Amino acid sequence: MVEAESRMPLGKPVTIQRKPVVTAGGLKSTDVLAMHKVPLFSVEGFNLSGPLLTIGGMHLPPGGDPFAFKITGQPGVAFTVKHPIVKPAVRDWYWYWPNAAWCGFQIAIDLVATTAVGPDFEFTLESPGLSPERVAQQLNKIWIPKDLSVFQNFPTGDKLTRVHTFDNISRVGIGGYTDFKRLTAIAEYYGAKLKDSAVLDWGCGHGRVIRNFQQQGTVREAWGVDIDRENVAWMRKHLPGVNGSHVPLMPPTDLPKKHFGMIYAISVMTHLKHEVQEAWLKELKRIAAPGCIVMLTFAGKGSASFASRFLKKDWLERWQASEFDDSLPSNDLVGKIDDPSYYTNTKQTPDNVREFWGKHFEILDIHECAFGYQDLAVMRAK
Repeated sequence: MVEAESRMPLGKPVTIQRKPVVTAGGLKSTDVLAMHKVPLFSVEGFNLSGPLLTIGGMHLPPGGDPFAFKITGQPGVAFTVKHPIVKPAVRDWYWYWPNAAWCGFQIAIDLVATTAVGPDFEFTLESPGLSPERVAQQLNKIWIPKDLSVFQNFPTGDKLTRVHTFDNISRVGIGGYTDFKRLTAIAEYYGAKLKDSAVLDWGCGHGRVIRNFQQQGTVREAWGVDIDRENVAWMRKHLPGVNGSHVPLMPPTDLPKKHFGMIYAISVMTHLKHEVQEAWLKELKRIAAPGCIVMLTFAGKGSASFASRFLKKDWLERWQASEFDDSLPSNDLVGKIDDPSYYTNTKQTPDNVREFWGKHFEILDIHECAFGYQDLAVMRAK
């Protein structure tokens, strides 16, 4: 039972016993919430009106308290914060999270009054309970680029939406730039020398993230590969500064041996079966230079919680026991790759990742909900 206290006008406080919400699939809100511990956040885009640049986003209330986190900015930025803003639709996805709808925020930057210099506006989302490692690796920050060229030169239609669910260019631009800054911060925290490195975006799509590494001059070489021929063709034509190529569904590839100082993949392992993951881990190990920082997202407990309204109790119990499941289908690339059964919705626990992926790389850290509801494994080539 979940206890809630009701303060009556007269007399002593009364404790009310509330039953957990239960889905049609038999999942209790308390059981799902127990899997999802770190409140995720995201940026939804921006609006420029007169002197005000307004950024919108969401941050799940820490511990169910909408007022338990605050937003801070770097010196010289004149801004105000509006929070919390009710977003009813969020309650549908995060049905198990207390006061989930009270998650919205807006940051309004007064450009005329702002004196801070630099390529972007940096904001920190502070909430109780964050680990020192998460803070040190800047996983609680968002970056808003000042250069409007970040938002130009993107594909349209399903080339855009199958890589990133949303077709709002301001959201795609900010998301790609923030992911670039976050990956850079984590890699440098573990000693990566990106200026001297070749960096590979494994599963680059149309270049949403890798374009920033190349355009910002952060790395020696920017590479991107994908199984999606259409998006790779678009990237090769429109982002010639990125060394892009199409790769087969299964390795080997013609990528150079021991070449890359940093490899990352966002939402790739989340769609691969066990044997396919195994094959690609061996290939990544082959192309990683000694000491290469490898960062791969995976769909862990937070992802299972996010998808819980579509799941059944018996599936969740089997997954928690086995710690790996690749039985859930995905139609995201139907008609875009040769084998429609290749792409799945794969769920695996952090313990599974430590054991499975740890056979190929040194596991440095695992961060829950580092990229939306996806977890991140930070590894080093042995």
